[in-house]
Amino acid sequence: NIEMKATLANIKDIQVLDITGKTILSEKGTGLNKTHSLNTTSLAEGIYFVNVQLDNGEQATRKVIIQ
Repeated sequence: NIEMKATLANIKDIQVLDITGKTILSEKGTGLNKTHSLNTTSLAEGIYFVNVQLDNGEQATRKVIIQ
């Protein structure tokens, strides 16, 4: 699992992209929480990018390696 925590705003949307930019997983945040757990058991080993959008318009992308 990937645990996400936002400090400034609530999590709105989460996308997991593969190395080619294809969306593999997409989840909506509850809109009320600053934390979210993303189940990654269905992902094959490899490099992914997790894009998190907050309800204040900010977004962040991080590289994640699944082994």
